[in-house]
Amino acid sequence: MLGRRPIEEEAIVAAGYAGPIMAARRRVLGETVGAFEERGLRHYRELAALNLARWKSTVPSRAWVSAKVAVSGDDWGEVAARVTRKYGETFAVLNMANAFVPGGAYLEGSPAQESLRGRR
Repeated sequence: MLGRRPIEEEAIVAAGYAGPIMAARRRVLGETVGAFEERGLRHYRELAALNLARWKSTVPSRAWVSAKVAVSGDDWGEVAARVTRKYGETFAVLNMANAFVPGGAYLEGSPAQESLRGRR
């Protein structure tokens, strides 16, 4: 695994990232990394290709051509999944994290680039 290594739970709590929401985010991150390590990236790429082909087959030809800009307060992953299913195309998503070192306090359970120490 590239980037920062997971931090011991005691150190995270001592640094002020103790809330139940942050703990849940850390659990989900651990489960996600574990699934990728267990099944491998190839499995998930193949699954994604099958899903995309299925969604694309339900969309009228060129239905997505008219350009639109939409702003949403939803989670980036939920929005990307929703428009991918709707239009049967892969969409780009701006991800502020670094590919090798997650930004902010992500490993500690913070929801974004900004550190939320003591807020949750």
